[in-house]
Amino acid sequence: MGKSGKLVKRGPDAIAKECRKQYLWKPEELNDIIDNFKEWCEAYEKAICVPSLCEYLKISRKTLSEYLKLPEYRDILDRAYACIESDIISKAMTGKQREIMSIFVLKSLHDYRDTQKIEVDNKIVLTYDADVSEIMEEL
Repeated sequence: MGKSGKLVKRGPDAIAKECRKQYLWKPEELNDIIDNFKEWCEAYEKAICVPSLCEYLKISRKTLSEYLKLPEYRDILDRAYACIESDIISKAMTGKQREIMSIFVLKSLHDYRDTQKIEVDNKIVLTYDADVSEIMEEL
């Protein structure tokens, strides 16, 4: 009802804005829920992964990423992510999951990256693929 006592239709943006102010769980409740995530996956034969975590929590991936931004929920959800990562790695090491699939999942959903350590000092090193005399002739 509006201020005038009439029924006011609210749009989806207004409803979503109101819902964002409320959290689905208190941190301690989410902690207890996350403790049962692995058993739930095994009972329903679900892969232990981020999409399964979202299904288990009955939230979207976008909502999960919003919870990850909140300091009081971050540690709890990091623990769930660690459980997921550990399961992926152990399945790859024991041959229960192909290594390439594990690499793909870790890179795409868990921000793993192939990195190369490069040390830079103040020296300039020039490397030529062609003979210097050939380059000078072209100039």
